[in-house]
Amino acid sequence: VAAVQATTPQPVPTAPPAGSAAGWSKTVRIAPPKPSPFKPYFTKGLVADQGLAARLRAHQHHVTASGASDGVTLGTRADHHMLSESIHTPGDVIRADLAGSLRLALLQLLDEARRDATKVYAALFNLTDYELTEKLLALGDKLNIVLANGTEGDAERRLGTAGGNRDDAEASRRALKRAAPSAPAIPGAPRQVVDRLLDGHLGHNKFVVFCDSSGNAAKVWTSSANWTRTGLCTQTNNALLIEIPQVADVFLDYWKELAQAGGEMTAQLRAFTAVPHRVPLGGAKEVTLWFAPVPAPTAPSTLPPPNPALMPDDLVEVTTLIKRAKKAILFLLFKPALADNAGSAWDAILARMRDQARPIFVRGVINNWPDQAPPEAGVAHSPSGMTAPIDAPPIIIPDAFDDLRGEVDPELPSFSDVIVHDKLIVIDPFESDPVVITGAHNLGPTASVDNDENMVIVKGVSSVARAYALHVGSVYDHYRVRYVYKRRRYGA
Repeated sequence: VAAVQATTPQPVPTAPPAGSAAGWSKTVRIAPPKPSPFKPYFTKGLVADQGLAARLRAHQHHVTASGASDGVTLGTRADHHMLSESIHTPGDVIRADLAGSLRLALLQLLDEARRDATKVYAALFNLTDYELTEKLLALGDKLNIVLANGTEGDAERRLGTAGGNRDDAEASRRALKRAAPSAPAIPGAPRQVVDRLLDGHLGHNKFVVFCDSSGNAAKVWTSSANWTRTGLCTQTNNALLIEIPQVADVFLDYWKELAQAGGEMTAQLRAFTAVPHRVPLGGAKEVTLWFAPVPAPTAPSTLPPPNPALMPDDLVEVTTLIKRAKKAILFLLFKPALADNAGSAWDAILARMRDQARPIFVRGVINNWPDQAPPEAGVAHSPSGMTAPIDAPPIIIPDAFDDLRGEVDPELPSFSDVIVHDKLIVIDPFESDPVVITGAHNLGPTASVDNDENMVIVKGVSSVARAYALHVGSVYDHYRVRYVYKRRRYGA
């Protein structure tokens, strides 16, 4: 201490020695982002995750040590059981984490509509999530809903109804109808509950129109996420809130056509959905809205054989945009078609990759291969045969860490067969004319011709394209790590 005290204090340098400093970087002003009428939101939805695996393991050991086990054995089955309970329970931290910003934004929108007593028009494929169902019921006579039926459900117990019907929306529909007798309307009841139960078709929409205090359409929420616990928590999904009255008004017109059609695919509905609805935003910016069903394929295909020679008009626009891509195509796809060469957006991406005269950067995740899993070369190389770095294949299917000799926690591969549920393509996100294609449409011909669908194409809006590019990149990198690790460890 004495030696230190005796040391003569040295001045603290205020600048680097002369001649050694680099030049100043460009000044950047830190400020909130400019207000945008486009607000994208995302679920986390990644079940094959080290953080989730550790949480489930810790809970397993706690349950076992406390003697509170219900007989479920430790391991994958126990993880699945515990995850099921978590995502079923509003307020659970795992549920909140997996549902991400999408759930929070949707809850806020529904709460604001209730507070402001403004009209809401929803068109939903299914409805089983207890928390979201309660929010809709709380809207009272401001709610108008077209409700189709889905494929799995557990709202029965939560809503206190009986029967155990496997139809996704059955219990929620009964609860809504009990609050909204068809006639006469009663104060505080939903004004309109329309059954959209189609024979051989899917009422596949997931959109909500929010009105202003005068009853005019003000904004619209469209999403790939079903209103179920799995749609919120165990799948990758996205939603786009568009605060442009002209766009919301087109969606409201579509809702009215659906409500009038009831359980039919009427000629009047088909006339409305036969053409695109374009909303110019100034300059090269535009929102294009396609609704389904569109007419049977009559337009010449933009894809080479053996794809079909004819294609629905909405997919002609999608595949043309993909064909014109200059630098990059990023995507997350669920199930565009049951097989290759069906004339889907998937086939358009593969065709663009084969164009060796115009090299393109492609990164994407597809829930499962439409036909058969390709050979290893098909994963690690582009379809044209041009090699890509083995650690960065252009296209990946989801996988998980499992049985890795204690190096990492084993993960649940998935909660169900649905892992990536986005219907999302981003084209040239860092160019001056980016394109984002999103919505409920699976981007294949069956969705175009047979279902109720909505597809949103946002052109020229860089902020939207970059936000969606980050979403694709985060999901891609998550599964790329697992692909690379297992390839290096097992050679396949």
